[in-house]
Amino acid sequence: MRAGMAVFWQYWYWYPLVPFLSLSFEPTMVMALNSDLAMPKTTFRSNAPPSLYAYPEPLKEEEEQEKKTLEKAVLSITAKQKARDLKKEKRKNKAKKEEVETMGQMLKSSTTEATQSDQTKDKEGAEETITGAEAKVPEKEKTFEILQNPSRVTLNQRKSVRWEDTRYQPVRKNNDGKLYGIIVVQDSSPDQPQELVETKRLDDRGVHGNEPTPPKPFKYLGP
Repeated sequence: MRAGMAVFWQYWYWYPLVPFLSLSFEPTMVMALNSDLAMPKTTFRSNAPPSLYAYPEPLKEEEEQEKKTLEKAVLSITAKQKARDLKKEKRKNKAKKEEVETMGQMLKSSTTEATQSDQTKDKEGAEETITGAEAKVPEKEKTFEILQNPSRVTLNQRKSVRWEDTRYQPVRKNNDGKLYGIIVVQDSSPDQPQELVETKRLDDRGVHGNEPTPPKPFKYLGP
């Protein structure tokens, strides 16, 4: 890995050295291939919670709407009218306060009886909510995850990935003994039919979709 990066830095002298940069890359996936270089249906076990190495959630941009306030011109006539309206409202509020005080004294006796009945109802409702909360217990997250072939495996996740398939066994493990990258496997029961992973073929039309057909051959006679 270090040798590939060291050779790559000499590309300024000879540009064909640029592909040596690929030697310093490390794969972040695991893929099992059989003798025909096809992907058999097999699984890997990751002894870690699924949320530990899951994809991060996309960021949500909060759109802040700026509200522009416009100042309105106030005339002197409208200001006088507003002052009159305020005086009228003050008089009305005084009358309402007196009515509220008299009504409040009359309602005190009736509210005491209502509060006692409400307290008993609140106690019964609290007991029901406690029983409902006890019934809704959050589910515990699994301590492992089953990965299909092929799967994404990060650098930190390599230490927790294990091989558990009894039919397919890796021909040669990596130097560090971990499962990552492309692994060639050997079928211990070749007489049985194999289930392969279905691959989707790329569209022949290219990235831009339907493109116009090229023109028929012709001879250019010039201007």
